[in-house]
Amino acid sequence: MTTGAAVAADVERWGRLVPNTGIVGLITVGMLFAPIVAICTLGEPPFTATAEQARAFFANGSVGWVQLMTVVPKLAAIGLIWFLVGLALLLARAEGKPAWRSGVALVSGVMLAAYLLLDVRWDAASYGAAELDSAVASFVFDVGNLGFANI
Repeated sequence: MTTGAAVAADVERWGRLVPNTGIVGLITVGMLFAPIVAICTLGEPPFTATAEQARAFFANGSVGWVQLMTVVPKLAAIGLIWFLVGLALLLARAEGKPAWRSGVALVSGVMLAAYLLLDVRWDAASYGAAELDSAVASFVFDVGNLGFANI
């Protein structure tokens, strides 16, 4: 049997988790999309871009502020993991036993965060754009767009 003080402490702990999880989620979404919008100002070519258009896009992306903006989604992926863990805990509490749906949601979300952390193709292409071959630029551009569409 639980005491009234234990129940009150449990309610207070879960009560703090809800707004903190929401705040982290909102900040993470902003950090994910702000760099995408900023980098699109470079004049991203269409999905069917030629090799030269892709190379020119990566060459435009080798400026300092764009290099800084490529780090922001990596930091957002770390915040996304924090958000997903909090969300999974809240969903598991509401879901009951066995909490398999919240576990599946957590694993799916962590896979997205892992993709954001590990996919560095566009970053590498922008960093080495001065000596980037057009065929490689086209390949990186296509794979990056398809990878983004898949996530």
